[in-house]
Amino acid sequence: MTYWWILRNTCKDDLGEHLVLLLPPALFIVDDWEDRNKLLGIQCLHHILENTVGSELRWYGRAAVIYDALKPLLYSRESKVLSSLYPTIIKVAEILEADPAKAEKLEHDSTLDFIMQQLLQEMAYEQKLCLRSVYTAALPLLVLALNLFAVRWSKELMDALQYYVKACWPQVHYHAMHILKMAVRLLYDVTEEDCGIEAESVEVIMQEVQGLVVLLHAAAPNTVRELCRGLQDVAVHPQCEVVLQSLHAVTLEDVKEDSRTSRGVK
Repeated sequence: MTYWWILRNTCKDDLGEHLVLLLPPALFIVDDWEDRNKLLGIQCLHHILENTVGSELRWYGRAAVIYDALKPLLYSRESKVLSSLYPTIIKVAEILEADPAKAEKLEHDSTLDFIMQQLLQEMAYEQKLCLRSVYTAALPLLVLALNLFAVRWSKELMDALQYYVKACWPQVHYHAMHILKMAVRLLYDVTEEDCGIEAESVEVIMQEVQGLVVLLHAAAPNTVRELCRGLQDVAVHPQCEVVLQSLHAVTLEDVKEDSRTSRGVK
């Protein structure tokens, strides 16, 4: 297509200057009823987002217009469309949330939060393997974009991870190290004194993490026990130290039980 060729060959320094002419065709294409044209429109918008300064896109509400054009596609059932959509809509959402007017405001209804809610909802009930793969690939991108604010979704994410451990327990020992690293890092972050998270939320997160470790230990006891060796001796702040000691105790429970059983047999 001629427009796509012109867009790709427009110098990055000139793209912002001619955005008033280059943006409308991309919005028009992405609103087409054919999936191939939607895909092309998403690619055009992604190119614009990657090669235009975020502040320029926020001028005159252009970033908001792009987001509104992409938002209906979140309900698409086509894996090719969604695989291109999520990186693009996450990118424009990051630009919108980087607005200085939103600085130091802890909003619970941000564009990134809406995308996360929609993504988790779709993941929970999806049956098609191709769409599951798309959602799984998009989740890490969204968590990185949310940064510390991803902690709002800790319970939902931990629930999803617990379901994963339950369903994939025969092979979960291959991924136990990565899961435990994530769990310990989360505990360290949320138990810091200046983390800015309410005590009730921290308590919920700690319970969810402990439940995850219990499931992981049940699925791969030897692997988890070895990985948690020395965990109680790691130098961290006091509140996190208490939590790590309790996690380490969980991995020793079956050892104590086996010891008591063996003594009983004797």
